Amino acid sequence: VRLPKAHRVLARDGALPVFWNTVVWRDDPLRAAVDDLYQREAPELVARRPAFPGTRPIRNLSIQELADSPLFGPVTTHEYPWNQTYTTASYLELLSTHSDHRMLPGDVFDRLARASRRSSTRPEAKSVSTTPHGSTSLAAPANASLGRARRTRPSGGPPVGFRAMLWLEREVVATLVSPTLDDHKRAEIETYVDDSLRAMPEHLRAGMAAESILFGAWPMVQGALGRYDRGSMNARVERWKASRFDPVRQYVRLLHSLVLFAEHELTPAAPR
Repeated sequence: VRLPKAHRVLARDGALPVFWNTVVWRDDPLRAAVDDLYQREAPELVARRPAFPGTRPIRNLSIQELADSPLFGPVTTHEYPWNQTYTTASYLELLSTHSDHRMLPGDVFDRLARASRRSSTRPEAKSVSTTPHGSTSLAAPANASLGRARRTRPSGGPPVGFRAMLWLEREVVATLVSPTLDDHKRAEIETYVDDSLRAMPEHLRAGMAAESILFGAWPMVQGALGRYDRGSMNARVERWKASRFDPVRQYVRLLHSLVLFAEHELTPAAPR
């Protein structure tokens, strides 16, 4: 159903752009150690693609699916190889943004993190590693003869009823943004997170909003009593990151993943 839905919301003569990144894992001692780690600690991720680090790259089925669809014209594909350097800490931070890793019970993710740190300090491994990636983009023009395409949301409004981040979401994001960034960059990141939350499917955004209202009730009471400050929110967010209650932990990880992405995409790379 996804292609018919995408076709319906395109403007006349519009095209569907798709873009994704894939890790091109190499065969080396560190890779073998990571494979063994996942087999032992998180076997449920072994068969998952593409987030599980042990899987080999596969051709994305979206290309063939679009090429075979009568709803779209010829598909144009471009591939771009690139490398990304990670320290052990930055790689573990990246894993914490993957949805399948965020859904792991806290003790399982902690064991993965501890074992990954041990693997990266083995003599044959490096504390800083460079991982080859591949980026693929494609564009498929809509075939308007099979149904008139229309513009989505002609009113210009957001897809759900929340026009801005809720109070707690804004406070958590402000806590998670790097303190080294200036006010302009912090505002850009906040806007990016706001736009991302607006773009969520309605049922997911409603669930996120309900959590924000629930988790933010006590801090708002503290604010009404004059006892709330940013320091207390910093401590609260750190506790939530390690919470044994999955909804609390996933709430922070979702916002953190958006902040991390925005920091990397919207801010210039630090000079080496």
